[in-house]
Amino acid sequence: MNAPTERRTAAFWPADATRRDILARVLREEQSVSELARRYDMSFAAVQKHVAVLERAGLIVKRARGRERVVNAELAMIQRASQLLRAHEHFDQERATDSPDSDDVWRMSVLKIPQPDDVTPSTRGDLTNVRFLKSDVNSPLIEAGDYTYYDDEGAGGRFEEVNVKYLYGPQRLIIGRFTALGPGVTFLMPGGNHPMVGPSTYPFTMFGGTWGDNTLETFMAIEQPADTVVGNDVWIGREATIMPGISIGDGAIIGAHSVVTRNVEPYAIVAGHPARRIRVRFAPEDVQRLMSSRWWDWPIELITEHAATIMAGTPAELTAIDDERRNT
Repeated sequence: MNAPTERRTAAFWPADATRRDILARVLREEQSVSELARRYDMSFAAVQKHVAVLERAGLIVKRARGRERVVNAELAMIQRASQLLRAHEHFDQERATDSPDSDDVWRMSVLKIPQPDDVTPSTRGDLTNVRFLKSDVNSPLIEAGDYTYYDDEGAGGRFEEVNVKYLYGPQRLIIGRFTALGPGVTFLMPGGNHPMVGPSTYPFTMFGGTWGDNTLETFMAIEQPADTVVGNDVWIGREATIMPGISIGDGAIIGAHSVVTRNVEPYAIVAGHPARRIRVRFAPEDVQRLMSSRWWDWPIELITEHAATIMAGTPAELTAIDDERRNT
């Protein structure tokens, strides 16, 4: 979506129904802000704030005289909004009879939010190479959070077979929410490790028979790496390789073609072969703010409304949004 469309869809979904009701009344040509203010148990200024959001979104505009508002000339968009507002009112009336939740119907219909269970979620027809992992993996040894995606560049093949090697267990690959995996990212799991505690790294146990009998107890006593864990909002660049048992913190960035052999702290940028820390993206107090606000755990409507701030705002702004969320 372009920026104006994003502003319009975000404006449709406030934390309460007031803005939707205001838009519905504007659509019914109840255009005066004074009239709208009288409709609600709130001040003229409070209603004006909602109207201003709708105006900035391009859904309503100010008349040449007075403080009346009229619908923007984008007729198809407005007609669609009007139909959905009527549907929302209908579902509100049916709520008591176990009908689908009206808020869910509104969200699914108006906001073009990718659904986390979709495999190819983009509204762009040319972007089928971007795939949400959650519904694209079958292995019980892989866990992927909502909205985490990888780019297969149209090559096909299942992520767990192409991008995850030696997935024999019991160690798991755990990836958080809103993480982005570039083309060719590879996770090497502990099943491919050779023993390095003695003179030889040769995997005698793998061949079974007498070799297996003679070495199984020794092999089982060797300490193994833990799960491989990738946090939330992590970006792993093209053809990076993540070694067994690595933990990558929230908000970290892994440079293209890097080989990650050590744990990566939250919001660090690492690159190279082996990967080394380039810098930390934010000051320590800002990292703490981000780790506390955890925007990726917010309701998806709130994330959608504040997506621009999440992309280009400040940690302090996210903290303020999170504080407001917790206090409402």
